[in-house]
Amino acid sequence: MDQICNLKTQIIPSYKRKVLLKGVLPTSLGASLLLIGGTCCSVQTLTTWGLPIFIGSLLLIRTGLLPYRKICQKELSYDQILVRGTSLHYVSKMYEPLVIPFKRIRTISYRKSHPYGICISFQETPSDKALKTYQVFSQKKYESDCFFPYFSEKAFLELKTCLNHIVQS
Repeated sequence: MDQICNLKTQIIPSYKRKVLLKGVLPTSLGASLLLIGGTCCSVQTLTTWGLPIFIGSLLLIRTGLLPYRKICQKELSYDQILVRGTSLHYVSKMYEPLVIPFKRIRTISYRKSHPYGICISFQETPSDKALKTYQVFSQKKYESDCFFPYFSEKAFLELKTCLNHIVQS
């Protein structure tokens, strides 16, 4: 059967800004440590403490900017939810493709808290190995049977409309 819906992850600008602002403190501390250590310490102090100051600075800068980098990468290499025939397909570069038959889905809901996305609860435990592995991961990390992060509320409403259309057909 033909593909009915094709939804892609979307990073909301306010969320991206929030992640960037969270990283400002460690990044600033790392840059300050590097600047102060390089300008205010004597050569004798730097021979002993130069390498630890440099490594500590880089680690702080990395800690502050890494979450923002991951979000930017997610924007470029998006995940997809495809509705085809009698199943829902989740395609991601991090996981092998998941196929969820409609008959296994109990409810679909939207989660607004961090991280936002689409939650799916199952009627029964899936038998597919990839889906079972993702369910275990999802339950540990997101407390949901199946959670697809970074799908907007608009994508959720489109998915729900799509599924309602299929059920009515």
